[in-house]
Amino acid sequence: MAAMAAAAGEPMNTCFSYSERETTLEEAGLLIYEHLTPQKIEDLYFLDRQDDLHAFENINYVLAVHK
Repeated sequence: MAAMAAAAGEPMNTCFSYSERETTLEEAGLLIYEHLTPQKIEDLYFLDRQDDLHAFENINYVLAVHK
């Protein structure tokens, strides 16, 4: 995954567990409002597609809000 991202010009510099993400954001004064796992992303945006596009299996998206 890191090699693919680097080849696309977006090197992966960090990886976090959910609890590490939560702690880091909390220290910055933010709260996780929504956390999209790869499965949730697949269900929301890729379900029933007729092509071979799918969510990346190790990419999560987090929407954080200021406390």
